Amino acid sequence: MINEIMSFLGQHHESTASIAVFRRILGSYPGEINRETLAQLQDKLQDADLEEVESLYYIIK
Repeated sequence: MINEIMSFLGQHHESTASIAVFRRILGSYPGEINRETLAQLQDKLQDADLEEVESLYYIIK
């Protein structure tokens, strides 16, 4: 699920779904999406509860 979330965010980083994911995991939508931002998001997703990851997965689907 995390890989699919990250793939979606990489392709659609300005979508409403992506903004929601960034805000829920990072606390805000970053002004610039780059490798560092995506790596930080992926690290936090790896540490997140399974329920949180599942809810974010359904947001992007």
